Amino acid sequence: MKHLVIGAGATLAEALALGTPREQCPPLIRDFARKTWFNYTPHPLLEAYLRELGYTDLGRDPRELFYRLEEEGFTNIERFMEFAWVNRHREWKVEGEDLPPGYISGLRLMTAGSSEAAVPLAEHCEFWENLLYHGIGSPLSFFMSQCFFENGKGWKDLALSKSMASHLEPTDLVLNLNYDTVFELAPEQLGLTFCYSPNRPAGDHVLVAKPHGSLNMVMNNERFVFGQPE
Repeated sequence: MKHLVIGAGATLAEALALGTPREQCPPLIRDFARKTWFNYTPHPLLEAYLRELGYTDLGRDPRELFYRLEEEGFTNIERFMEFAWVNRHREWKVEGEDLPPGYISGLRLMTAGSSEAAVPLAEHCEFWENLLYHGIGSPLSFFMSQCFFENGKGWKDLALSKSMASHLEPTDLVLNLNYDTVFELAPEQLGLTFCYSPNRPAGDHVLVAKPHGSLNMVMNNERFVFGQPE
């Protein structure tokens, strides 16, 4: 039984191999927020998190401080996500008109309506939902479409990922630490069958575990399920 560990470098390498300019490639841990928060800010959670780290001068756009700290390796998106999760039921108050850039687009949930109008928060934990949707899921989906999908043709040939997946055999385990589903598209292009953990694989299936979550995972308070990687 072989174990294959997939990290963000694999997705980046695939994007570069397909000729994607570096600035349009999916993020790594050191530039995750910089690339995914380009039109979103998790106000006021971000300010609270930075103050907890000991910073008081946050500037007009606190994202810039966070970008510098993640580039230096002092903090990263996953540490901020942990803070947001622990404080998801906290009553965050938004006051005043001098809001940081990106706040309005970040406040909206997945609802129709004017892009200039914010949807009132019915529950405090919707700040957490906004982070997942506007600050992680939606931008990562955009990067996947931009780098790996071609209009009128479908998903591009993922030659690099396929070269790794071609060595997999039934009962092998893939530990995929990425939120994207790029690597799972490769076995499909090869005609290999796989299933997501914690499902029990059939005899001819490769098992894929995604402990950090996945763009194609949906959940409620009782259970979670995975959709198809495409």
